[in-house]
Amino acid sequence: MPILQRCWTPFQVFSWTNVKYGSYYTAGYTIVLHVVTVCFGIYFLSLDREWIFASDFEVGKLGTYYAGIITTVFSLVFLFVTGILILALKTERRNFFIPWMFAMSLEIFIFLALGLWFISKYYTNLYSVFAAIFLWCLDGLHIYCFLCVLSQYQVLRDVQEPQFVMLHP
Repeated sequence: MPILQRCWTPFQVFSWTNVKYGSYYTAGYTIVLHVVTVCFGIYFLSLDREWIFASDFEVGKLGTYYAGIITTVFSLVFLFVTGILILALKTERRNFFIPWMFAMSLEIFIFLALGLWFISKYYTNLYSVFAAIFLWCLDGLHIYCFLCVLSQYQVLRDVQEPQFVMLHP
């Protein structure tokens, strides 16, 4: 039995759609988000400064370069995994859902950890508190998207599960 029976999407006002279309919307959302993140990472690598979001971060030029590289590579990998998710939705292969679910779980954990790091390290700076709250709200959206895709995976698991019938007592 899937966790969610229907997924709410803001693209269809006042309607609930099934989990398959919700998974397509989730794939579209993750593509848009990570294309923007790749553009930000490339822009960030082209800068000649030593800051990430504010001047309070104690990261040198090499550290910002590594952060930009990691952000860009992770986003490109996530775009590839989202392509696999779209292929899984079209062909109904439930094992192709697993890379996306693993990558999204990793991203959810990274956002939670980054928000906690902002709060613990820079609690006197209100911008970092706002950034942490924003990250956690975005993380809530990611958890909902994860549950929508997980529900589609569970629907496919239930449909594709073999049914054995005993023919003799």
